[in-house]
Amino acid sequence: MRNLFLYSLFLLLSCATTAQANEPFSALYLHPDIFADPALSRQEAEALMDRTLDEICACGFTALLPYANTSSGKEHWQVKVEKVEEAARPDTLELLCAKARQRGLKIIPVYCVLVSGHDEPAGILKEHPHWALQKEEGTAIGWISPAHPEARQWIVERISELARHVDADGIMLDYLRFPNEPDVTLDTENLKNFMEAQGDAQADARSAALQEVKESATTLLMTEISESLRHQKKEIRRGIYSWGAHVTSGHNVAQPWPDWVAAGLLDLINISGYCYTDNYGDAYLDVFRKRLKEAALLAKNASASVDLSFALGVHTSHGTIADAREISRYLASARTLGYSGVAAFAWGGMKPFLNDIIEAGYFKLSHPLPSLDSSPVRFRMTVDFGADQGQNRGTLFEITDEEGHARIGAGFQGVWNTHYPGDRFSLQLWERPGPDGEAVSFQPLPRPSEGSLHYLFGTADGVHATCYTGDIPFKRWQNEKRQWEAAEGFSFQVGTHRYMAASNVIRLGEKEVFSFEPEKGTAGIYYYGGGHLFFQVRFPGEERKTALYACPWKAETGEVLSLDQARVQALTVPGEFPYAYGQLNGDVFVATNNGGVFRFSEGQWYLLRPADPKTSFQIYTMINYYDSLLMGQYPTGELFDIQGDRLVHWEGVPPRPENSSPLFREAQSLAIYRGELYAGIWPWGEVWRLPHREGNWHYAARLFTRPSVSADITAPYEKEMNERSAPVYNIWGQRVTSLVPFGNSLYASTASKNGACFDEEYDFLDSCAQEEYGAVYSLTLPGHAETNIPWTGAPVAFDIQITPEAMTLSADDKEVLQLSRGNNALPYGSRARLHWGQGIFGPLHGEILRAEVEME
Repeated sequence: MRNLFLYSLFLLLSCATTAQANEPFSALYLHPDIFADPALSRQEAEALMDRTLDEICACGFTALLPYANTSSGKEHWQVKVEKVEEAARPDTLELLCAKARQRGLKIIPVYCVLVSGHDEPAGILKEHPHWALQKEEGTAIGWISPAHPEARQWIVERISELARHVDADGIMLDYLRFPNEPDVTLDTENLKNFMEAQGDAQADARSAALQEVKESATTLLMTEISESLRHQKKEIRRGIYSWGAHVTSGHNVAQPWPDWVAAGLLDLINISGYCYTDNYGDAYLDVFRKRLKEAALLAKNASASVDLSFALGVHTSHGTIADAREISRYLASARTLGYSGVAAFAWGGMKPFLNDIIEAGYFKLSHPLPSLDSSPVRFRMTVDFGADQGQNRGTLFEITDEEGHARIGAGFQGVWNTHYPGDRFSLQLWERPGPDGEAVSFQPLPRPSEGSLHYLFGTADGVHATCYTGDIPFKRWQNEKRQWEAAEGFSFQVGTHRYMAASNVIRLGEKEVFSFEPEKGTAGIYYYGGGHLFFQVRFPGEERKTALYACPWKAETGEVLSLDQARVQALTVPGEFPYAYGQLNGDVFVATNNGGVFRFSEGQWYLLRPADPKTSFQIYTMINYYDSLLMGQYPTGELFDIQGDRLVHWEGVPPRPENSSPLFREAQSLAIYRGELYAGIWPWGEVWRLPHREGNWHYAARLFTRPSVSADITAPYEKEMNERSAPVYNIWGQRVTSLVPFGNSLYASTASKNGACFDEEYDFLDSCAQEEYGAVYSLTLPGHAETNIPWTGAPVAFDIQITPEAMTLSADDKEVLQLSRGNNALPYGSRARLHWGQGIFGPLHGEILRAEVEME
């Protein structure tokens, strides 16, 4: 049965195409005029061009952003020459792009769209002065009016001709906006028409109407440019440089780029990252993060498919980086906010840092591995994880084959399953050695107790089980002895400290670091993330009021937590409590048992979905998967995703057996094991697996053998329970409560709906059926190893060696993981590629201080 159901995961394809996965956007702005110096001979200019491009490639850039024109209206292409014998020679931009393409660089020219002289008209405005924007007092300025149809037509034609001229892979639009001045209007003709239409309108109304006209004009121009480029070349990428979220509505520059994203006019948004100590002091990185986070939220609200990059200003008019190490800080901050791309500005400012940049490999976001099938490979990376604020550390590296499918990787899983978080310190090393459809088999383990309900969680010590019957509430699996032994209760680790958590109290050893007064309520369901402790409080009284608390806490230091700065979010349904927690792009998300979903961002609560006790909607599990935070839901049994402020339903993901009812299904547990996504589904105890995100879901197993799956009922033994007039007909629904990777195995636990006892009235449950409720299983596949990496607070040097026979991973010169590669059956191909800090576990949360590859 496990191989009968293969389903395409179409919605996951929106995350990234194969081409994008293999070609990260690591781009460099370049002013071509350095090669057009009259003092240089043509031979000298070409030699300078060759040296420059070789150095650019050595830095690790994969795309070139050469300026096609300047803000004064001068063009770097199709330069007219007087000598007939030189007429057929390529111009500066054309030659530069041809040489760059020979080196494997993508060509994405930058076009300054509307600026042409700034304060005074220049360039094309000398020929067409009536196209110029006007100040309120009637002075023409050096900006082209996007409201003028002839001007728009000229711009569209120039950009289209530019794309043809250099066979561009994309176009980056700059200055597609009005100047940032309050007294700029339109061109003379359109201003006259506008004023006549306004008549005696009040100043405020006229100003609002003018803003609308300006935003409509830039939108129309963006539409015409986009349509022209796509008509010319379907695969061309359309990008825009913008200052951020604050210019999108009611701003002088009239640049509503989220509308353009929503309309499908843009593929890439490049947000200004020009934040320095020069202009923002010591808070420059906070300003940087805030700017990028706000822009990302708008972009993802508009479309899940738009790519995000930021402009890293090495030297600009706003400021200059102090040293090369700052580059890694910008990249790390942007990566955690969902920005997978970077565009460095500009080549001239990078020269003082060139040796450090090349040596550290800051812009080498990926590296080709053309001989992985036959030759040993060794690569090293040094990572500074920074302060432990409860962040999920994400992906160290991932290797894709020539099809773009992830085949090897390492990272830290970020997950929550109903009651417990995953172990943030557990590092997985994996390789998918065989075909996607290989058979898997879960093997039964001894039961932790006689009860019908168990939940599992993992720590550095092993896999633990919560037991709801018997005298021992917590047990730990001893794999060598093949038995369960008594263990301490749930604890969580932050930095080097392990905290024991219980109702109303958290302890560090004998030290009480958190307490909540019992007469004021009962605190529990703890989660630490984003430098805050999250928990629920049940207040006394018949109203059954509850609330969510978020308290700032530097848990890494072992300090006592204070409630003085707690941010409290009242819950609206009596008895409401959190079912799942998760993190994405620096924010913490909380989902409740009544369907409420909250985002906690920058110290504030935001409601994404209101709770509704009359409508079934429950999120049981959350997991970081590439750039998504996936959520397992009831009653669809399918996944949801966070896109901006929206919960997006991935219908049919994971699928269901053809002979089962589509009603009242529940995705209760999620896990990443051997580089594959696993999901545990109620009510038939199904386990599904997704080998890679571009592929198909596979029915891995059913952890129960009886009764047979039927579409005529919505839960096992439903008919028998109804015959007995049971108040809850589906209590013998079959849960997969937990999926916990540990060591080289994946552990799974099962349960009935609520841990019901096996009473005599349930005589339809024979002893074999009873044994399957509360059972624990393990799955062991070749290609997975896992170990705990202790937190030291210092940078960690990782060393990975891959030979045809084995793969090893060392941390700070100590080998910690090893995998045999003898079962590898599928070739990687000549286009295999190593990706730093991006992969299945989500983006790396940490600075990559150094990255290098050695190949024989």
